[in-house]
Amino acid sequence: MESSIDLIGFNSDEQENLFRICAGLLHLGNIQFDEKENDASYVRADCSEAMNITCSLLGLREDMISEMMTISVSVARGEQFQRNLNKEKANVARDSIAKAIYSRTFGWIVNRINSMLAPPTRLAGNELEIGILDIFGFEHFEQNSYEQMCINLANEQLQYYFNQHIFMMELEEYKSEGISIRDVKFEDNRPLLDMFLLKPIGVLALLDEQCVYPRATDETFIGKLYEHFSKLPYFISSKRTILDTFTINHYAGQVKYDGEGFLDKNRDLLPNGCVEMLQRSANSLVATIFTGTLTRTGTLALGMLGGARKSRKSKRRMLDLKAGKIGGGKNATTLGAQFKISLQVLMEKMSIANPHFIRCIKPNHKKQADHFSDEYVEAQLRYTGMLETTRIRKDGYALRPTFQEFVMKYKPLARNLRLTGTAENAKSILENTGESGWQIGHTKVFMKYWLLEKLSAHMEKVHKAATVIEKHVRGFIARKKVQKLMSLARIETELLKHYFIEIADAQYKLYDQLEVLCDQDMKRSKDFWKAKPKVIPTPPQVTKPPTPPPQPKHPSPIPPTSDSDTDSNEDSDDTFSGPATKKILQKKFGMEGNRAASIRWFQQTQKTNKGAVNSEGNFHDWFHGIITRRQAEKLLTSSPIGGYLIRVSETRFGYSLSVRAAQRVKHFMIDQTPSGKYVVVGEPQVHKSLARLVEYHKATPVTSEGDLLTRPCGQQGSVDYQELIGEEDDDYAAPAEVMDASAYLTHTPGATPPIDKVPNNSFSRRKIASSRTDKVSSLRPGAKSKAKNAGPPPLPPR
Repeated sequence: MESSIDLIGFNSDEQENLFRICAGLLHLGNIQFDEKENDASYVRADCSEAMNITCSLLGLREDMISEMMTISVSVARGEQFQRNLNKEKANVARDSIAKAIYSRTFGWIVNRINSMLAPPTRLAGNELEIGILDIFGFEHFEQNSYEQMCINLANEQLQYYFNQHIFMMELEEYKSEGISIRDVKFEDNRPLLDMFLLKPIGVLALLDEQCVYPRATDETFIGKLYEHFSKLPYFISSKRTILDTFTINHYAGQVKYDGEGFLDKNRDLLPNGCVEMLQRSANSLVATIFTGTLTRTGTLALGMLGGARKSRKSKRRMLDLKAGKIGGGKNATTLGAQFKISLQVLMEKMSIANPHFIRCIKPNHKKQADHFSDEYVEAQLRYTGMLETTRIRKDGYALRPTFQEFVMKYKPLARNLRLTGTAENAKSILENTGESGWQIGHTKVFMKYWLLEKLSAHMEKVHKAATVIEKHVRGFIARKKVQKLMSLARIETELLKHYFIEIADAQYKLYDQLEVLCDQDMKRSKDFWKAKPKVIPTPPQVTKPPTPPPQPKHPSPIPPTSDSDTDSNEDSDDTFSGPATKKILQKKFGMEGNRAASIRWFQQTQKTNKGAVNSEGNFHDWFHGIITRRQAEKLLTSSPIGGYLIRVSETRFGYSLSVRAAQRVKHFMIDQTPSGKYVVVGEPQVHKSLARLVEYHKATPVTSEGDLLTRPCGQQGSVDYQELIGEEDDDYAAPAEVMDASAYLTHTPGATPPIDKVPNNSFSRRKIASSRTDKVSSLRPGAKSKAKNAGPPPLPPR
């Protein structure tokens, strides 16, 4: 207990005072009295120790508390009168003091816990709260007194609330909504409550009235009850001549009450001056709790929670309660009046609440384990209204959603999600389900308790169907998305493949150029690499340069050449095309490295040159169009050593010679001199035609390693030089016998298979590369449309 008190937040002084008060009340109950000859009571001598301990713990003076319990002081017309109390009265005074201290201490503990557990910020007053009402059940003992009457009256009030909430309010709602239902019978205990609570003739009112009269006794009070209530069905008169008991027919059964002590218990008055004595107590907690005021229900109002400003009327009520008055009248605040107000406050709170009832049923009245009394349990079920409650729940309509709530929840059952909350739509939904057990009211749908499960089953079917539809739709969307991504991936793969091919071709071209330069450096004499003496130049004389002769805008046409070998006199006049010649060619045909420029250069300068054309007007079998270095290597892969081809360069205005060597394919640049002759770059020999160049190197090695030209590499099917010929030129054609590079794999070296022996559906590496080049070219702006499946898209511009 101490740890719990510490955990809540009580400090050490508060804890000590609480324990002192509890111990003081226990010792106060041990004080006993004796009477003198004149009926004056006094504290027994053997209780002096209990008196001393009580005063020490409660912080009171011994003489004062002894006087409070044995002497009664009254004031009349400004004069004080003292009267000795007998032994019985002294016991009542002692118990009154103990009950007052205990009651206020309990109230202080409740307020203190609420203040420590309350939120730090002030509440706005509109917060929701959860309350638990736990009350004693109906009590019926062998001897029943004032306490049992109050407890049973509270149970009657709660039973009335239960009837109103379960039966009366439900029947009224059925009537207002136009719902037909069987009549429900229940025991209405309102007349019995009126017999207890009405003014001026009521049990509590008569009891308060008798408490005011000095000469009234318990017998006179019971006589008043017989006088006013003997004809009522709830009041059963006793057959005894001495009127000391009365019987009330409660909802749970008849209870016989013993009227002895009713007036004294109802008065519950402290001796005059007792409050002032306790306010001056040395125990700070005792002084505090008796300084505070009481609420209208008799509980301590110390430290009002919430800090709400009190009205003038409520302040006046608090002052009256502090002075021992109620309602501002002359009547003393009795325990019955406080109890009546407590019931009113309880009903005010419960009337605005949404209650849930829990009924506790006793298995037997003997408090024995493992013993079930059928008759006793049945009686409890009947008088608590449980049987009628279950019947009205079964026959009635436990579920009552509004039209809007019902339609919003169950509109999928109507296959229409645009329904609004109307009676017609709610009715159509229920009719579509084919279920019974419902009625349509004016504002609500009334349904049986079991209909909820069936509607949930229908909704589950709709949810499963929606899940299947959603699954297929999601799959369709996902497949479409994947197809689109895969298509984009294929396009990007092709673009990336062509991009890598271009990078590889550029690397091979750079390697060819470096190889040529290295070969040139190897052929230079050793004197070339010797260090030359430094010559100090003399400043030249400044003279006006001569006027240069005018240069023609375009180079002169290449003169026709014959097929004869090159003369020695002509070789000395031929040089490679220099920067000036390149500028003229670029101005006329376009930038080098542009495929369209290379085609224009070939068509305008090489068609009539007879460089790649034989005497019959056809291209030589070793001639190829504008193909890349990589494509040439693929074509020569299956060729024997010495296999060769000549192709139009794609990076410059000229040709390239590709030869199959022992370890790899070698490439050589063939340039054209301004006089229209051909020469392998780095070689001194100049040739009048490409055919003479080929014949020369069949006998003379191209390189120092002894590489000779042996077997031309032809092409099968569609040729790769078609774009060089042009559609308007029909006089140029492929040679009669085109050699496929793959023929070297299946035929004897030196034997050329005829064209009709090659199947139509066979594709050599050369043909595949040529076809791909044509397809990419057809996608460029200005190109004529090809077949629908024209291969991969064009490469992005660089």
